[in-house]
Amino acid sequence: MTFAQLQTENRRLYLLKTLKLSADYRMSDMLLQSALTALGYGASLAVIRGDIAWLEQQGLLSTEAVPGMTLAKLSNEGVDVADGVSHTPGIARPRPE
Repeated sequence: MTFAQLQTENRRLYLLKTLKLSADYRMSDMLLQSALTALGYGASLAVIRGDIAWLEQQGLLSTEAVPGMTLAKLSNEGVDVADGVSHTPGIARPRPE
């Protein structure tokens, strides 16, 4: 596995974990970008939007287009992956806390 793959898999995991921390399980793409940057998983908005689209294809979140941004909302399956209850290839598994 390459370093770039490790970064992608970990960024996707922390994207799900960040959504899980939100009171209504949703957040804008721009806020997710800022949160991931603060966690050390910074990436361009285009990369974050690509991750959101990929996670939506996996059924782990849904999106809603709002003028100028995309809102991502975590699904029940996304919570399971964020918690390590289930695993999706392409997303890092969380470590025990």
